[in-house]
Amino acid sequence: MGRFGAWDLDPRLEQVHYSPQWKAHLGFPRLAAADSTSFWRCRVHPADVDAMMHSLRAHLDGQADHYSACFRLRSNGSGYRTMVSR
Repeated sequence: MGRFGAWDLDPRLEQVHYSPQWKAHLGFPRLAAADSTSFWRCRVHPADVDAMMHSLRAHLDGQADHYSACFRLRSNGSGYRTMVSR
C-alpha cells in the first residue's frame, strides 16, 4: 500500500522535518521533532545510499531541476520499505 509523507530539508542545518503521519507509519520516535540528516541517511539501504545521495547532491548543486530517488529505508521493527522520494 502506498503512503504519502511530506518532508522538508534544511541542508545548511543538516536537519529534516518529516510529517508526523509519515514518521508514525514507519515507527519513528519523536513525531513532531526535526531529525539530523544523518538519522535518515544511516537508514537508507547500503546498496542504495550512493545513488540517493548523488541525486540529492545534483539537485542541491543546481545540476538537476528536481530531486527524485527510489531507495529502501529501514523502518523501526519492520525491515526495509521501498520509498520514492521527491
